Amino acid sequence: MWEVKKRKRRTRGPSPYGDFESSKATAKTIAEEERAATRKKSEALKAQRLARAEDKNGN
Repeated sequence: MWEVKKRKRRTRGPSPYGDFESSKATAKTIAEEERAATRKKSEALKAQRLARAEDKNGN
């Protein structure tokens, strides 16, 4: 029978995902932008709701 050979372990080289610190900073920036966009959207919806409520009360 043949002997089953173990695969050679790859040597640890530079990460294929790039620099960890810069990717962490990028993720942080993206999260902040998403939070700002969500906040802006919720404020716009709140303003719409208020306008609709005032319109109902006015008529």
